[in-house]
Amino acid sequence: MLETESSVLRRRLCAGDPADYSTFVDMQTEGMTDVVVLITRFAARGAIGEMDCVYSYWATDLSGGFDDGQVEALAGLMPVLALAVKCVSLARIAEPWSKPISAATPAVACSAA
Repeated sequence: MLETESSVLRRRLCAGDPADYSTFVDMQTEGMTDVVVLITRFAARGAIGEMDCVYSYWATDLSGGFDDGQVEALAGLMPVLALAVKCVSLARIAEPWSKPISAATPAVACSAA
């Protein structure tokens, strides 16, 4: 996915798609029927060092796998989840060097602005 710059990879294991990675083989063995892998990329100016994206994968054991609406919902959720991951990462990076002014004032704030 990094080489092709794609952001979605899906393997409908219940429909005969190949389990072409060992993780997919393991998932299939555990009864998973569908796997969706998503890469949510940050804009170049939004990267934190080498952290320029968030990788996630989602699997189901439903007999028919995910429906298209569920895959769209996951893809729509990921930018918000990626922002949350980024905020937590920034807070952890800043934590050792920041000293709150008071106990009521957070050391790091993150917004979607």
